[in-house]
Amino acid sequence: MKLFIQQLETGLFLDAAGHWVDSRDSAEGFARQADAIEFCLKHGCRDVQLLKVSDGGELYGYLQPFGDNDPVLQSSGLGGEVRSAAQEKERRERA
Repeated sequence: MKLFIQQLETGLFLDAAGHWVDSRDSAEGFARQADAIEFCLKHGCRDVQLLKVSDGGELYGYLQPFGDNDPVLQSSGLGGEVRSAAQEKERRERA
């Protein structure tokens, strides 16, 4: 299973260099959610979703780690915690 970072507005994917590409095949795949979220923070990407994709290419679902519209975060009550952790990480990096 891999996670791919996809921009919500355009549908483009992030590659390993932090550039937007139109093909998931050219995008960077992450094994862990934390790594994908850290990559987003490093490259200033907030309007994104993480696509969960099997090794065979089947889409399992998605997560919007920085968005209030994510149904998974809304139902679990974790949205604020994810945003707070991301904001705290950014604050520490700026200090």
